[in-house]
Amino acid sequence: MNTYSALRALNGKQSHDMSGVRIDRRDFLRLAWHRGRTIMAGLGRVPPVGASPPVRPRLRPPGAVQEGVFEKLCTGCGSCVEACGVGAIRVDPDGRPIVEPAVQACVLCVDIPCSRACATGALKPVVEAWQVKIGTARVAIDRCVHLHAEDGCGRCVQACPLGARAIRLYPDAPAPDISALVCTGCGLCAAACPTEPPAIDINGDFLW
Repeated sequence: MNTYSALRALNGKQSHDMSGVRIDRRDFLRLAWHRGRTIMAGLGRVPPVGASPPVRPRLRPPGAVQEGVFEKLCTGCGSCVEACGVGAIRVDPDGRPIVEPAVQACVLCVDIPCSRACATGALKPVVEAWQVKIGTARVAIDRCVHLHAEDGCGRCVQACPLGARAIRLYPDAPAPDISALVCTGCGLCAAACPTEPPAIDINGDFLW
């Protein structure tokens, strides 16, 4: 079925593909949504991952420079760890700071004090939440309960400090739509997810 035929089919209660397989409107929209996610991946939208997240780099605190440079500049002094009031910054086996959203999400404190505590340049000072880039939230569709929950869930959207600019939930979509360009990777959405394990994972994506 080409795009024109598909759009025409949406006008009816049900649509048919060229092989005669019967597809109802909801299933068709889900398929279209999946295809759209694939296309939008190259335009700053995040494609959902499967049940097993890929291997990713360690998540560094807000303001972290590129990983290779970070490893050279960071002395492991612990200033950023001490500056974090919620314990979101921990220390990796090499003695350098990391953020583990699954343990404690970053709450994007006012003025982001951890980034300003660094004296070596491993962390660049940031003052606004939208400037933070710890990583990018990714959704495991097979675990998201949005379409199955009586209330439609939406806890991840409610928890996001950047709101609809970073994450949106559409009625017929099987999972939230996350903007890779806006998402900070703070992990508050994953912390709010009611599933176990969470349907949202933070995948390292360093852009500094």
